[in-house]
Amino acid sequence: MEAGMNYHLGKPVFKDELISAIAVMLRNRRYRNNTMNSQNFHEPEQNKTKFWETLGNEKVLDLSTINSLKEIGGLELIESLFETFIADSEKMIGELENAVVREEMKQYDHIMHTLKGSSGSVGANKMFVLSSYINQCSHNGIWPENESWLQIFKAVFADTANEMKNLFQK
Repeated sequence: MEAGMNYHLGKPVFKDELISAIAVMLRNRRYRNNTMNSQNFHEPEQNKTKFWETLGNEKVLDLSTINSLKEIGGLELIESLFETFIADSEKMIGELENAVVREEMKQYDHIMHTLKGSSGSVGANKMFVLSSYINQCSHNGIWPENESWLQIFKAVFADTANEMKNLFQK
């Protein structure tokens, strides 16, 4: 990680895992480029405030990522990915709460990095954007400046899980 590696695929590499990894990397690059190329440059403190104010404008799901995954493996793959994502995320959020209470910075960073990658892989857009922002903080060894960040994160996850479940009811 110190050398810049931010993703790993183990052998054997499967087509759907490779495509998901590529989607995450492209999304990360697009997010970084949009952030770095913003014409509305403000001082860092203003950017932080603006992030929390504009988070509500993010789409909960990225249908282009979801449709790409659907083209690869059909509805069965999507359903399986969503079920696994929701179950794993619930567990990790519980671990995140414990890490916050115990102020375990390394565990907090690891969990946020994992949540960022998994949310990007399955098209959980709003959760990916929020995880990316919080992961920047955790990577720098700091807690987010918004005191209610964990409650916001849990609410975004709940919205994400609900929209994923509703996607299959349509």
